[in-house]
Amino acid sequence: MDNDDRFNQVNTLIRKEGMTIKGYCVNDKRMICFSDNNRIIYYNIDTQESIIHTPPPLMKSAPIISIDCYEDLILTISSDFTVLVIEIETYRVFYRQVISGATKGYFLSARIFTLYSNDKTLRVIEYPDTSILGFGQRGHVDVLSNSCLTHVTAKTKEVGQFMLATSKSVFLWLCDLNDEKMNRNESKYQSCIPPFTCPPTEYYLYKKIQSISSTPILQIEKKETLAHHCILHNNTISLYEERFDEGKFSIEIIKEIKVKSPISIICCDTIILTQYNNQIKVNQGNREKEIINNTPIEEIQNNEKMIVILTMNRFKSIDIPTEEEMIDEIENEEEQIKICIERKGTMKRKGKEIISKMAKEGKDCWEYAKELECVDTLIESTPDEQKEIIMNKIISEINEKGKLK
Repeated sequence: MDNDDRFNQVNTLIRKEGMTIKGYCVNDKRMICFSDNNRIIYYNIDTQESIIHTPPPLMKSAPIISIDCYEDLILTISSDFTVLVIEIETYRVFYRQVISGATKGYFLSARIFTLYSNDKTLRVIEYPDTSILGFGQRGHVDVLSNSCLTHVTAKTKEVGQFMLATSKSVFLWLCDLNDEKMNRNESKYQSCIPPFTCPPTEYYLYKKIQSISSTPILQIEKKETLAHHCILHNNTISLYEERFDEGKFSIEIIKEIKVKSPISIICCDTIILTQYNNQIKVNQGNREKEIINNTPIEEIQNNEKMIVILTMNRFKSIDIPTEEEMIDEIENEEEQIKICIERKGTMKRKGKEIISKMAKEGKDCWEYAKELECVDTLIESTPDEQKEIIMNKIISEINEKGKLK
């Protein structure tokens, strides 16, 4: 699971250049990190090639305190609150403004990003079309909250998404990315109203998804469609799943997990990883299994496939375990099958494999087979001398249903 070799080239470059890494961002294709003197390393994950960039706009600015990336664009915030959007290859500036108190920004699309300030203000900024951009144009700004404690965005297609937490509630916001008003009949998200609510501007929808009493940790799965959402509050992680059934969009809670005060969380499908000081653990059923320990963790980021850790000024990575790998590590078959039942959609095939194995060994798994809707697999795998028992159970079940009618 540990893949130090993946970052050998970039770690060698950092050491050779005497750079001190202050922050980074990761997507499926690249990692972009910045140093204490505002130099940028562009690292291609597929080719494992690294290039150092010294964009003139950043060489003249105060130290960078935050970075995010989208395709070949980077969004930086400096300690003097200068907000820049720059194309990494050409150094072309698409957006530049000084916004008081700006501390964190995340792209929603190539032209739209969120901006959080230390006065608890959350803005969504859309800068003008690059073909008509004049230097220093402000773009369009929506102030969505003056009482935001924290937020996190998703890099999803068609509609931008972010979670926003105030002192009492966590809200899911949907943001138009294509200049189509969210509450018009033409929008497929029209199905959200109700239960989603329209703010004064027509380009957003929002919905309260959880009540809280303290600042939560929020995380959205790195996925382009139907991402999972996690909220850590009072040592409980709530996992939400997006659905689009028969043209209707919804978000539903699918499980809650008790944990021990992690510093941060990562969500990948239904797999939850937690960070504790020098450890990273993966949730496995009702317990947490350690997958990294005794590692001074300065920061963790992830994409769909791996976690990237900054430790002692070098990068290392861990492949995110698959659900099947996690289930295979559980020795108790009944615990394995319970997880498959819980995650039905994605793990039904694995569940059928376990049912088949248990049946061949003569173990009673009738109730589990019913839950997974794979009684046919149970019949096929049951030894001939026990098949009559299964058939009698099926007949009994049919008779019971007949009586109810």
